Amino acid sequence: MKKNINEKIYYIEYLGGLQELEHCLESLLNQWERGFSSEISEFTEFDKIISNSNERIYYNKRRILYLPNSYEGLKKVIFDGMKKKSELADENFLKKNLQHKIEMEE
Repeated sequence: MKKNINEKIYYIEYLGGLQELEHCLESLLNQWERGFSSEISEFTEFDKIISNSNERIYYNKRRILYLPNSYEGLKKVIFDGMKKKSELADENFLKKNLQHKIEMEE
């Protein structure tokens, strides 16, 4: 496994199996105050996103990409088709966590 970690991005590429993926995700999720461990076992799609109001983890069978939502490069999503999935993940997160929703006044 190789890791490239700086202040803004964690990028992990690995050649192991599902068990190593779960270990990598759990390590990242443990850095958050609250985790999303229930989503780790839902490994049915090739590309996945775990998101809260501050951070996101994108992953598939070979890569994990961790991005704070404030990171400018988030608009240039690395995985093809992930922007739409990312917006859907945010929408689903807000439906489950109304306290994070910000209402815009007109």
